[in-house]
Amino acid sequence: MYTTKNLPNSPIYWEITEAEADMPMHFHSHVELIYSLEENVFVVDNNTYPLRAGDILVIFPMQNHCITGVGHKRMIINFTTDYCAEYQEILWNYRPVDPVIPTEKGCELEFLLQQGYKYYTKHCEDNDMFASRISKGNLISIVGICFSGMNLIKFNDQNISDLKKLISFCSENYTKHLSLDLIAQELNMSRTNVSKFFSEGLQKNFYDFINMFRIAHASRLLETSSGSITEIAMNAGFENIRTFNRAFKKVWGMTPTEFQEALLQG
Repeated sequence: MYTTKNLPNSPIYWEITEAEADMPMHFHSHVELIYSLEENVFVVDNNTYPLRAGDILVIFPMQNHCITGVGHKRMIINFTTDYCAEYQEILWNYRPVDPVIPTEKGCELEFLLQQGYKYYTKHCEDNDMFASRISKGNLISIVGICFSGMNLIKFNDQNISDLKKLISFCSENYTKHLSLDLIAQELNMSRTNVSKFFSEGLQKNFYDFINMFRIAHASRLLETSSGSITEIAMNAGFENIRTFNRAFKKVWGMTPTEFQEALLQG
C-alpha cells in the first residue's frame, strides 16, 4: 500500500512497477517522472491525462496527483530538486501547461531511461560509484530534454515563497491543533490569503490538506506500530476517533480497521 512521504535517506528512487490499487490524491516535495510502459491514467491538479505506452509524465513538486487503475506497468523516477540542482529553479518556480511528453517526442528518451535504470540498479546492487554518476547524468539529460519540449509558465515569486512557508509550517506542525487563524498569525499573513493559498495554490480546503499529512502519518503507524487505532489517531493529530475514521476512509476508501486487516492478509 502507498503512503505519502518524502524519499527515505536517498535523493533518488528509480523503479519499474505495476499499480496494485488506485493511488489516492497526494503531493510531495520531490519530482516524479513517469515513463508509461502500458496505458495508464493519471490525474494532476484535477486534470486527467491518459498515457499511452511511451508517453512521459513529469509531476513537479507540490502538484496534487493520483493514478487510477490496477496492473498498469510503468517506470517511475522520484528525485529531490537538489539532486538535479541544474533545474531546481525551474522545478520550484514554473509549471508546465501540459505535463505530458507524447510518445512521438519521447522515443528519443527511451535509451536514456533504460540506461539510467540499468546503472541505477547496478549502483544499488554493487554500490558502484561510477554507475551512480552515469545514472545521474542520464537523468539530467532526460529532464533537460523533457523541459525543452514543454511550455513552462512562471509562478509569482512571492506567492511561491509564501506557499513554501505554508507547506513547511503545516508539515512540521500537523500533529498539533491547527486553525486558519493560528497559521495566519504564525506566518504573519492574513487569514484571507492563507485560505486562498489552500483553495487556489494547493487546490484543497484547509482540513483536507492538513488531514493528508495526518493520514499519511497514521498509515505508517498502522503498518509499523502496535498501538491501538485510537492511540494512532491521537498521535497523528486527530482530536477524536470519529473524525479520524471519516478522514481515513475519504483517502483510502476503507476504515483504519479494514486497512490493518488488509495489511495482515498481505
